[in-house]
Amino acid sequence: MGTAIVVTSGKGGTGKTSITGGVAGSLARLGHSVLCIDMDIGLRNLDISLGLSDRALMDFSDVAEGRCPLVRAAVNHPDLPGLALLTAPMTLSSALTEEAVRRMLDTARSLYDYVLIDSPAGLGTGFAGMSAAAVISPMLITFLGMDPYMAVGIALASDVLASAISAYTYGKSGNLDIKNGAVMMASVLCFTLVGSYVASLVPGTTMGGFSTFMTLLLGVKFIVRPVMTTKSAMNAVSVQKRFAQSLLCGAGVGFICGFIGAGGGMMMLLLLTSVLGYELKTAVGTSVFIMAFTAFTGSVSHFAIGGVPDLFCLICCVLLPLPE
Repeated sequence: MGTAIVVTSGKGGTGKTSITGGVAGSLARLGHSVLCIDMDIGLRNLDISLGLSDRALMDFSDVAEGRCPLVRAAVNHPDLPGLALLTAPMTLSSALTEEAVRRMLDTARSLYDYVLIDSPAGLGTGFAGMSAAAVISPMLITFLGMDPYMAVGIALASDVLASAISAYTYGKSGNLDIKNGAVMMASVLCFTLVGSYVASLVPGTTMGGFSTFMTLLLGVKFIVRPVMTTKSAMNAVSVQKRFAQSLLCGAGVGFICGFIGAGGGMMMLLLLTSVLGYELKTAVGTSVFIMAFTAFTGSVSHFAIGGVPDLFCLICCVLLPLPE
């Protein structure tokens, strides 16, 4: 029997997917047979890390529920013999049981030397596409007693580097709409400054409460109504309509990002998928592309108005949430 290893973390953005893909590739190069199972339902980014983007037709729920044998559902890597991927479904079926998953893993262990499982994150940025800032801002306010306006600036700064690296990764895989993303970004940048200024005028308790409320509300939306849009449906929208939608949505996102200190991950995902009709991976890639710029603009404006932040706290918040 092979060895099953779960790669997990209490929050997103800690490197689970990168570690899973890197270790799996190394083991395959050493001559071992390796199956990677992506269990991050909805977001399922392990295929991008392995260079197998959009190749999978079946997922682990099809195997666990008996609709497809494991050997047919697993996608073999074209360049690394012995390496295969079993991706996650977009939604979790109510018929899927713990016993069914256990049987699937036993079958996988009988066929492969190693089974690496990329698990979803716990409560934190594990909500699909949530920016680190959306979590950091309430934590700095609640647990460290930091001034809410300064906490928002540090939270926004934490998203800059992480978002830029993520956007590069998605862009290499073709999951980034730069043209419409740039339109939305221009609108977002302008209104981020407005949101930052308005935030300086309201009581700190209002900012902290609103930030926490938006984080929970948007996270619940993605759990209750996951994204099912395909790329073909996404590309069917006219250029003019997409331009207008991007401009208007960017204004709303920019204001909220500057006000509550979320670099835009959840807000932009909500609008890109629900309003603009983006496929999930393209929505995530486009949102982190925009977030890199909005977070930078928002943090600079917060520090310009609120003063120099705690440098130790700033450095820790910028370096720790690096993307997977």
